[in-house]
Amino acid sequence: MSESQPDFPGARIGKDDPRYPTMVRGFNRRWVGNPECVQVCGDTAQVVAAVQQAVDRGQRITVRCGGHCYEDFACDNEGGVIVDLSPMTGVYGAGRESWWVEGGATLWNVYNALYRDYGVTLPAGSCYSVGIGGHVTGGGYGLLSRLHGLTIDYLYGVEMVYVDTNGRAQVAVVSADSSDRDERDLLWANQGGGGGNFGIVTRFLFAGLPLAPTEAWLLSRGWAWGDLGVDGFAGLIARYGEFFAANSAPKSDFAGLFGLLHLFSKSPKSPEITLTAQYVGEEPQLLEEFARQIEGPTHAHPAPARIGLHQAPLPAGGEIQQLPWLFATQTLNGSGPNRYGKYKSAYMVAPFREDEVAAMFNNLNSPSNPNPAALLQVDSYGC
Repeated sequence: MSESQPDFPGARIGKDDPRYPTMVRGFNRRWVGNPECVQVCGDTAQVVAAVQQAVDRGQRITVRCGGHCYEDFACDNEGGVIVDLSPMTGVYGAGRESWWVEGGATLWNVYNALYRDYGVTLPAGSCYSVGIGGHVTGGGYGLLSRLHGLTIDYLYGVEMVYVDTNGRAQVAVVSADSSDRDERDLLWANQGGGGGNFGIVTRFLFAGLPLAPTEAWLLSRGWAWGDLGVDGFAGLIARYGEFFAANSAPKSDFAGLFGLLHLFSKSPKSPEITLTAQYVGEEPQLLEEFARQIEGPTHAHPAPARIGLHQAPLPAGGEIQQLPWLFATQTLNGSGPNRYGKYKSAYMVAPFREDEVAAMFNNLNSPSNPNPAALLQVDSYGC
């Protein structure tokens, strides 16, 4: 069981509770759930009790950690029970260079605790409000992934509440050291396959975490839509894609670099395209080389560092800024305010084709349904 047993009795929030309208919403305000109740749990024992009660009543269970899920799968639960792990935020050492992270912790909880207490980190996402539970069971990736891989590369074990064949809620603790093949398979099932189908992970055990970077270098560039034209746009997209196609092999010199190209729909509120990049490592001059190769002949200028629709101006004093890594992580937080939205993503293994670039230009430059919040963001992975 968890070592950070809180003095929290649990809270069952039904429809007559004034907290209910808030607790059935997540980050994306487009979706509003209608469960019978939200069961807020403060430790593993409370999760076991909540699961057992739902099973006994024949109710569907969904799980919420941070509530950041863009499609709000946790709240989409008609008449069931949302098990909310948000009080379970503990991050603590487990010995032998391993660490437990409780299932309700957000990424900022994790980054802050691992850095300040142990000097290590996880290669996880940029949005501070993302819950560790959904992030890890979905694979986990972020600005350090080109350098250190996926979050699940460091997942060594889980503590999970599941329901046995007799309909009883039980706790299993499995790890890579488990002698039972079924237990090792259960760990594997939580390494990117979406663990919600197998049970509720109340704690994640990580091992061999990389040392946290000390410093980070941040770059920002902007291109005005009015200066680009179709050829300038196509050239920018081509250079960006070709750079990462050429520099994404394992152990690339540019492994410490992560780029985020933000193609905003042209409007008075979003008159430009922006590029934000972070570098961690021993050769920060590589960030300047990256900028030189991407800029090309079209005029670029310093722009606020941006992730998604969130804008965080870099400190004054130059186009490339050096910051303590933890502060850079805070600066590049991509959560922003709660909003209505619809999101879609895909992975690419080669640069965009000419017809794809033309479609991007036409839909962003002269959209048939203008929306100043519309954005196509092209992130770099690989290595």
